[in-house]
Amino acid sequence: MLKSKFKKHLCELKRIRVGAYRNTSTGLFLDRNERTVPFGAKTLRLLHKRLANARFNFYPDVSPFYKKLADWLKVEEGKIYITEGVSGAIKALIESIAEPGDNIVFPMPGFALYPVYCQMFNLEYKMVGYTKEYKLDVDKMLRLLDERTSILFLPNPNVPIEGTLDLDAIESIAEACLKNKTFLAIDEVYFGFGGPTAIGLIDRFENTFVMRLDFFGNQIRYNNIRNSPNHRIVKKQRL
Repeated sequence: MLKSKFKKHLCELKRIRVGAYRNTSTGLFLDRNERTVPFGAKTLRLLHKRLANARFNFYPDVSPFYKKLADWLKVEEGKIYITEGVSGAIKALIESIAEPGDNIVFPMPGFALYPVYCQMFNLEYKMVGYTKEYKLDVDKMLRLLDERTSILFLPNPNVPIEGTLDLDAIESIAEACLKNKTFLAIDEVYFGFGGPTAIGLIDRFENTFVMRLDFFGNQIRYNNIRNSPNHRIVKKQRL
């Protein structure tokens, strides 16, 4: 049968869907970085006006957006890569870097797609937890690195456990990863809620990526417009 042609490890992959554990019509949910109340009529009118002038019959030219983004962030255009959400950035990094037999390291609890993508690409993954004081066990995390660790994903701040690290700690992690010939991908999707940005490290460490979701000054006011193009940016040295 044709079903037997599907990769076995993909057929066995299990993923919990959002609808399986929550009903947005009956409660207030704060677990997914979503806007919790509907937009007002004035905001919707402005959105409709802008969309009316958009040309949906062409593939978009993102070149002007790259330039504006680079100017706003004060980052070279060549170090920016726009993806379809942080999931697209994670997938792009794994596809570009990880080889069969490699392993990936990341904290857990954390972003659910880290283990999902590892399973999709048939990679080993190693998870590190938190102490009783809800602090990331950085020493244990670094001990998990070995010669086959291709990427360490580091959400900062993390969710659902905040686990924010300062820049000194992140720099030490970047140095340890570089020494181990491991790439460090810092997930800063929640940095706007508190915590430092490690963008300044990408010029100092060739192994370091920063994944961001930027709202151009509206992180608190418009957090956020779902089902619109959410541009998470990966500042990159090599991809």
